Amino acid sequence: MTKGFRRALVVCGPICSGKSSLISKLTSNFAWDVVSFSTYVGSLVVEQDLPITRESMQLIGKGLVDTLSPAEFLKRTIAHCSPQSHVHLIDGIRHPVGIQVVRQLYRESISVFLNVSITARYERYCRRDRQEDSALSFIEFERLCQMPIEAEIEGIRTVADHILGASESLEQTYAELVRVIRARGFCNEGV
Repeated sequence: MTKGFRRALVVCGPICSGKSSLISKLTSNFAWDVVSFSTYVGSLVVEQDLPITRESMQLIGKGLVDTLSPAEFLKRTIAHCSPQSHVHLIDGIRHPVGIQVVRQLYRESISVFLNVSITARYERYCRRDRQEDSALSFIEFERLCQMPIEAEIEGIRTVADHILGASESLEQTYAELVRVIRARGFCNEGV
């Protein structure tokens, strides 16, 4: 497979591990474009006139995982998001094979797994206000984290280039990640 893209930074982790906040800060400071599986899957949910809920997103996402090869799923997501920056921030990989596909499609990549306890993630879940999220008890949140599309996320920990403890503040996690990407030469600018 020809490696057609230059660089990718993959940010992975379970629900409410801080992926979106971290990616938003990276985008803001480095002007890197996001390749988001959620954006692509969300567009398909809208096309099918389904309600935009976590359940419908997971249903459509699972259908794509079951019918497309991982490489095709990533290629369609990239095409949908149309990134132009020299580094693509990839958000939403839910399986270790996704990391392998990124390594095949990109000349250079860094994959980061955000390690956060389920208790801290549930606290974050309770604090955030998103349309697709409904109020859940801790037990319901645990069940959500065990949905089929979420089941393989912990396996990413074994193939990720770096595991970051993300229970600290966003600023601490961001500073650690910037050290990692600077050490790999992904950036010389930005804060």
